[in-house]
Amino acid sequence: MIRNDKIRKAIPNAIFKDGVLISPLPTVKFGYRIRKEPEFIEKAFIKYSFDSVIEAMKNKKIILVL
Repeated sequence: MIRNDKIRKAIPNAIFKDGVLISPLPTVKFGYRIRKEPEFIEKAFIKYSFDSVIEAMKNKKIILVL
């Protein structure tokens, strides 16, 4: 829940449903496929810095590769 508060501060129009980020999602690529599942979004937060993932949410041209 702490991360949800930090995301809401960084992106005021972020949409959550039952504590899961719905929109905007960063572009995460795993195994040559774009993934939208919450598990892969969580892995992106673990691998990359918080600011990098927030920037990927704002700019859809940024692709985070796991």
